Amino acid sequence: MPIGTVTSLQLTRGFGFIRRGPTEADLFFHFHSLCDLPFDDTLMQREVLFEVEARPDGRSRAKIVRPAR
Repeated sequence: MPIGTVTSLQLTRGFGFIRRGPTEADLFFHFHSLCDLPFDDTLMQREVLFEVEARPDGRSRAKIVRPAR
């Protein structure tokens, strides 16, 4: 599973973004994808493990987002 860092949250809208690496685009995730993680400010800058899901529109998103430690 890839590892990344949560870099931004839109708490009122229910989504955020995970930074995978310095050369890759941030990856969208929806709060329903979280496993054993709260969807609140404590999630910011937290390392997470996730699976990447390809969407029909050609973009990707994170699913099954879990704590890295």
